[in-house]
Amino acid sequence: MIWDDHAYLMADLELIDAEDGVGMVRAEAYKHADNPVGGGRLGVKRKDIARPELLNGYPKCVVREGGVYRGWFACRLAREPVNSCLAAYGESDDGVHFRPRPVPKSARGGAAERNVVCITSDPRFTVSEECLFHDPLDEVYPYKTVVLTRGTADQLNPATRAQNPGMWESWRHHPSLGWFVCGLGRSRDGFHWEMPPAEQTLVDDCIEGPVILRALDGGYVVGNQMVGFGITRKFIGWVTYDGKRARRLDQPVFALPEHMTNVSKRFLGKTSLESFAWVQSHVRLVPWKKGPSMFALHGYLYGPPRIDRYAHTYDIGLAVSSTGYAYRQVWPFRPFLRRGNMGEWDCTGTCQTASIVETPTHTLFYYFGGESGNARTDPRYYRYGWGVGHVEKDRLGFQAIFQNVDYEKRPRRGVVTLRPLTLPDRPGIAINADNCTASRTIRLELRRKSGRVIPGFSFRNCVPVTRSGLRRNVEWKNRDVRQLAGREIVVAAELASRSCQYPDLHSPRLYALYTNRK
Repeated sequence: MIWDDHAYLMADLELIDAEDGVGMVRAEAYKHADNPVGGGRLGVKRKDIARPELLNGYPKCVVREGGVYRGWFACRLAREPVNSCLAAYGESDDGVHFRPRPVPKSARGGAAERNVVCITSDPRFTVSEECLFHDPLDEVYPYKTVVLTRGTADQLNPATRAQNPGMWESWRHHPSLGWFVCGLGRSRDGFHWEMPPAEQTLVDDCIEGPVILRALDGGYVVGNQMVGFGITRKFIGWVTYDGKRARRLDQPVFALPEHMTNVSKRFLGKTSLESFAWVQSHVRLVPWKKGPSMFALHGYLYGPPRIDRYAHTYDIGLAVSSTGYAYRQVWPFRPFLRRGNMGEWDCTGTCQTASIVETPTHTLFYYFGGESGNARTDPRYYRYGWGVGHVEKDRLGFQAIFQNVDYEKRPRRGVVTLRPLTLPDRPGIAINADNCTASRTIRLELRRKSGRVIPGFSFRNCVPVTRSGLRRNVEWKNRDVRQLAGREIVVAAELASRSCQYPDLHSPRLYALYTNRK
């Protein structure tokens, strides 16, 4: 998981205190030229998943350590150890092309394949297929997973039983029914795992593919969508700080805004789901931290359940939170990573996996997709693959000069003012900017919390940024920002263009502000 304390991304409008002549434009992710990296048009059948050296299963976790990317992938073996929960292990130099790497024999759990990790073979446990989690705040046990144990109907949470009195019978076919969250498994190296006490129950409810998130205050959020037709597809979460006790959050961690586009028999023929929401949220959040913001990938699911193939497609969206406990969309109902065109390997859907990593120049998003819609997510039944989406590092959205109707070619200027922030002990101001030239510039001004300009740090005294780059240092004449170490300040950015007719072409773009010194 990415955890960056000193980046302020313009895609989070909660960071903005005022806008004058500017507006935010959210970006969209690109797909890597080598997609699908695993599976895809060749088709991944069970026999291919059973060959972990192919790394065809979707990435469960990818971590960058130094210059090496470590990856754990879903896998099924032709001859699996009894009661085993497995992952195939590989490494990469670029975060895209992985090669199998052997793991210690003691971590294989009896598997013959050299790159297979057995997370647990204890018959009392299973592990959520959706989640292997890298925890950047835990230096001793940085790898975690959700551990599940079998429960019975009378052990189900009373509130859930009251809301869905017939759930245990009507949903008996669901693979997540009857599995309660026992606790969090942990590992020092991603190979050797420790399970929680078998008699412990952290969550007495049935979560569909539970995942772990980190909140900004350090709490762990365990959750996902719930099993049960009476429960919506909102992401429901429980927070735990010690891994032994959990409290259900009062509000959903994520939910799509209410809308009035519903299923109709007129378009889908015979269906029992008249007036069912056409667009729903779709499985898990995948978060990363940038300054005071938690960004996350979420899913869109189009069409009702029980409708096969193209009518049941899915995309990936972008959400943001100021706490890590409640996320909202960035540009509602606008996909961030779209499914492919008809005939392509991911033509019916792109679904985020539990990993996001950074290279020196890019942010990488791992996803899987197929050609049979959400009705067939098991790779044993349809052609399936996984790929990589990307944006240039931290370029999720940008501030640019805003104009409406007036397209006269003339000088234009806009100012965006951020909410107060505190500089670190070793400060250095830099920006992530694009489309900058000698005639399209960005300047910064530092102010006190009262709004008064700090002497020497005005727009006029700032050296204009005239070149694009992922990190461009900002300087003031005869002033050093290190003088302001530890102080609470307000940052304002001026975007100026000497000849601006169309902002998408002629405006500088401000993606992010950085406050640490490299």
